[in-house]
Amino acid sequence: MTMSRGRPVLVVIAAAVLASGCAETPKRTITAQKALERVDGYLQSTLSAVRGGLRFSGRKAAADSESGCTKGMSGSGFTGQVKAEIGYTASSVPADAAARFLDALGSYWKNRSHDVTRTGDHVGAYTDPDRYFLAANYYPERQEIHLSGASKCVWRDGTPRPGDDP
Repeated sequence: MTMSRGRPVLVVIAAAVLASGCAETPKRTITAQKALERVDGYLQSTLSAVRGGLRFSGRKAAADSESGCTKGMSGSGFTGQVKAEIGYTASSVPADAAARFLDALGSYWKNRSHDVTRTGDHVGAYTDPDRYFLAANYYPERQEIHLSGASKCVWRDGTPRPGDDP
């Protein structure tokens, strides 16, 4: 499956990754597929610990997002690196259950030494030590929670391809 770029789950991810950019472009990284597996591992371990009776489904995954993988803060100059992104959705979630889930999620991530922010119907975290971005957003009008994650910028195959601009 590929992740639709128009999905609300990517709004928070895009904002976070655009702010971070890929200022440094290392010569070697893990592969995009390995990054996808690592992001999914973070989300699966999170759901194992903090499900709150909610059922998440609709896995959307992509290992080719170019969002934020640019040189410097200008947002231009695509390096050739990509981000791995995964999202899950829980439907028919009442506001009180969503609030409990977001609170528990923030506590869980904080206890794992992640850098956590919480504003209203959103909780986000940067993982420690690899700085992947995890987020959950509640959409009360649809009674949905979107749980998502994104890797930092990585080379598709672990090293630059011809034509990439490290």
